[in-house]
Amino acid sequence: MPFEVRNGADVLLRQAFLFFGSYGRIGLLISLILLSVYFFLKGKSIIKTDEINPLILFGMIIEGFVYGFILFIVFNNIPNLLILGKEGLNTIEKLYLAIGAGIFEEFIFRFIFIGLLLTLFFKIFKITKGSIFIPLLLLSSLVFSGFHYVGVFGDSFQWKSFFLRFTAGGYLGLIFYFRGFAICAIAHIFYDFIIIQGIQ
Repeated sequence: MPFEVRNGADVLLRQAFLFFGSYGRIGLLISLILLSVYFFLKGKSIIKTDEINPLILFGMIIEGFVYGFILFIVFNNIPNLLILGKEGLNTIEKLYLAIGAGIFEEFIFRFIFIGLLLTLFFKIFKITKGSIFIPLLLLSSLVFSGFHYVGVFGDSFQWKSFFLRFTAGGYLGLIFYFRGFAICAIAHIFYDFIIIQGIQ
């Protein structure tokens, strides 16, 4: 049975794995496990050097919440701006959905489309990150917005919602560039959870 598509991150990740047919689910699972192991080992090495400060971690969460709340205030006229929520979910399921969408979408549209490409352009073509950031920000926001209209659960295309999603993508891209992936993902997660909680 094909994967169920819910948002842009699902489209990019799951459709890529569906290319391998019945082995797609196994490939997706293995990839997630490997990513988890990588980030676990990376985090473990940081912890050993005593670089993690609980106060800094708490501050990051608060900062992410503030950015997510700002996103909610500015774009609350489109309830499903960044996520395609479902009815009938309990609080734990809503939190799970918000975390999944926030992390995976930020990983694809910000970490890869901005962070990874910035590094590649600098390493390979010696282009400074400052000079290539704006084009990559626009590209990531364009793709981010467009993929909310793809798949079974995608919205019907409207220029107004497309532009607002493009703007929201740019906002998250700026947070990623200046404040990092973690705060960007936290902001997205908080926004998603606030919105999903309001879906009846």
